[in-house]
Amino acid sequence: MAIVGVGNNTCVYVIAIFTMCESTEKRICIKFCFKIGKTATETYQLLQQEYGEDVVGRKQVFDWLCLFKAGRTSAESNPPVGTTVNVEKRGDDC
Repeated sequence: MAIVGVGNNTCVYVIAIFTMCESTEKRICIKFCFKIGKTATETYQLLQQEYGEDVVGRKQVFDWLCLFKAGRTSAESNPPVGTTVNVEKRGDDC
């Protein structure tokens, strides 16, 4: 891990970088679960099992699974430029 700031803001910068990486890791886990055919509920339960209190929200899991089902390939937080995906949930599916 690299120290990115100087002075009083150093910790803030390092925490922001760590949080960004941790969120991406969880989205990659969600993408993997999608690829192996797990439902949104199963995916959320697996994430709860692994991350405990640090799990992403249930709605986020459902939203990300819907995005992957709609054809999204990236687990990055920013959607690709020029792409709009409408997400409509019906029960455990998109």
